[in-house]
Amino acid sequence: MVNNLFHLPIDPPIARNDPLTPARYHALQVPLTSPIVMDLGSYLVRAGYAVEKEPRLRYPPYAARFRDGPGKSGNPVNSIGYDALSSTSRSAARSAFEGPLAISPWNLERLLDGTLSRLGLGEERVISHPFLMTEPVCNPNGARSILMEILFEAYDARSVAFGIDASFSYLYNSKAQFQASRPQYRNRNALIISCGYSTTTVLPIIDGRINTRAARRLSIGGLQMTSNMAQRLQLLHPEHANALTFDAVAVLKEEFCYVSQDYVSEMNRLRFDEEYFEQTKRAVMMPATEPEKPELTPEEMERKARNRHESGKRLQELLKAKREEKEAHLQVVQEQVAKKLEDKEEIGEDMVEDVPFSKAEAELMEAALESRLSLEKLSDMREGDEDDFYLAVAYRGMKSMEDLENQLKVSVEEVEKLYKSLGPAKGATIERKWRKRKEDEELLAVPDEKLPPERLKDKKTDQS
Repeated sequence: MVNNLFHLPIDPPIARNDPLTPARYHALQVPLTSPIVMDLGSYLVRAGYAVEKEPRLRYPPYAARFRDGPGKSGNPVNSIGYDALSSTSRSAARSAFEGPLAISPWNLERLLDGTLSRLGLGEERVISHPFLMTEPVCNPNGARSILMEILFEAYDARSVAFGIDASFSYLYNSKAQFQASRPQYRNRNALIISCGYSTTTVLPIIDGRINTRAARRLSIGGLQMTSNMAQRLQLLHPEHANALTFDAVAVLKEEFCYVSQDYVSEMNRLRFDEEYFEQTKRAVMMPATEPEKPELTPEEMERKARNRHESGKRLQELLKAKREEKEAHLQVVQEQVAKKLEDKEEIGEDMVEDVPFSKAEAELMEAALESRLSLEKLSDMREGDEDDFYLAVAYRGMKSMEDLENQLKVSVEEVEKLYKSLGPAKGATIERKWRKRKEDEELLAVPDEKLPPERLKDKKTDQS
């Protein structure tokens, strides 16, 4: 039997929420002087009233806007948090954050709407509670102004206070006592290391105040750690790659990972102390069954089939348009090649036949001409059997028409370079002799009975 066995859940755990209805809100008689505390994080949004010990709401900062499905009203619906990440609205879900900053006004307003509604304030015309909001260190004025504009203009807020979550935690954990509205710390000097989802912030506290000039922000947080861990586990255990999703690895990280007080000594102990290794080792049982897919109604199945048909039709039209575009481009390339060849032939006819050239020069020029000719023949095959054409293209290691166009262009440029290096006269002489030899070879390969009389006479002259 394996000790310390951990069963990985199929679905990621959902934070406990205790939303309020308007009736429950009035029954609780929350004082209007009690602020609404909102910790706007890029991983979780936490919200509640200051008179409560724990946040009443915890959910991811995602918002979605979609229409009701078939058989319903069809009106636009807003959802936030875990509801926005459900199967029906996941594709439309968007985060209000870009890194550690909340810079999406639309999604941020939907988050605030949903949060206040779940705090029992959905029927209130004016929010009479003050707001206490958290923000990152050195939050840009642009990001702060977006939130302030929503709070004051959309909710007619009485007052809004901003603070850094790490400093609030320092106040609480240092058991600060307030005298004359000023906190009296147990430790007036400290170093705060705030490990967030998107970033890690280091804040020095000197004489009870944050020294912002010495503060540092590192672009490494829980997101990067979980992503790196997920990639490593998927590489080590490719057979469980589908089960080791980002959410599943986040569960493993939060369940087992910790910050070592002495990394080197602990690693040595794990390496050499077998008993300690067995005590520390953890075995993870992967989920044996796939999550059950929701059953679809006949109307939904018909709608999905219709959408697949329409998507396939659009894809065919798109492929047809791309194919026509590539054919037009290839036609232009072929016309340019033909024009350049005609120019070269005109130059060659004006030149003297016996321009001397070496064997090495002839071999180099003829190899480039052979390559160009084979690519031109391959391109001409498109007018015949399409299957033979694509087989020939695949045989040459090409993956698309674009590869053929590029190789043909490179081949033409190679011939042009040789013309420049050898000189027009010498290049034209070699190409003319090469063309004459190719024509003779083709003529000799044709049976006599298939040749007209004048071509048969030329063939016998060549043979003699």
